[in-house]
Amino acid sequence: RFSIEAIVRITGIAVYMIIRSPYLGLCTIGIVPVVGIINKLYGDWLGRNAKKVQTSLANATSSAYESISCIKTVMTSAEEAYECEKY
Repeated sequence: RFSIEAIVRITGIAVYMIIRSPYLGLCTIGIVPVVGIINKLYGDWLGRNAKKVQTSLANATSSAYESISCIKTVMTSAEEAYECEKY
């Protein structure tokens, strides 16, 4: 529903702009696809990076939870430096 509404709205605005000012309308019709492609590429890049960040945060949280929950074992085996480096 929203896609059809957006297409109708954009088409109507483009036609209105071409009728009112052909130069401005053609300029807009030329720029809108470029901006759309840039937005798509940026959105894909952002999605990939967000996934990487979430994975890294999950790994760090898991490592910290393991270390904190077993702190007595870590201190007994003198592996504190290793666990800090791992985190």
